Amino acid sequence: HGQVLYTSEAVLAAESRLVAAGRETVPYSAAVPAELLTGLTAGQADLVQHFAGSGTQLAVGVGAAGVGKSFAMARLVQAWRASGRRVIGLAPSADAAIKLGEEINAPAQTIDLLLTRHEHGLLDAAALRPGDMLLVDEAGKAGTRNLDRLLSLAAERGALLRVADQPQH
Repeated sequence: HGQVLYTSEAVLAAESRLVAAGRETVPYSAAVPAELLTGLTAGQADLVQHFAGSGTQLAVGVGAAGVGKSFAMARLVQAWRASGRRVIGLAPSADAAIKLGEEINAPAQTIDLLLTRHEHGLLDAAALRPGDMLLVDEAGKAGTRNLDRLLSLAAERGALLRVADQPQH
């Protein structure tokens, strides 16, 4: 309070696009079978159902460290795969991507690798298809510009963007 905060028009525009994507509907969602919700806390079940069933271009989940976001996301992956679609895990660092991939049992890579491959024409159509879910962990470390770039790529390819992280202060 009483602080002067600085940003740029580009960051404000990116933030506006991200907010709008949370309201933009897409033709992809998945029902979550009851057995995939068994053993989850109410918050974890809400996260899985929100990410799978929101039907929006972008969905966001926030939870404190240790509340089981990764455990819940593993169930999300199962539900999304059961609908015949793929999940691609993304994280801001290689270590985080490896950990995410192991925790959710899905391929994962760094955000920078995916974006760089795309920007250099090395991301073929099979690498990201309509209905695929880009699932970003540690989204707060990714930065607004990278999340906006991921959103643009997802929209271009007919994919969805799901982001999760801890509360940022």
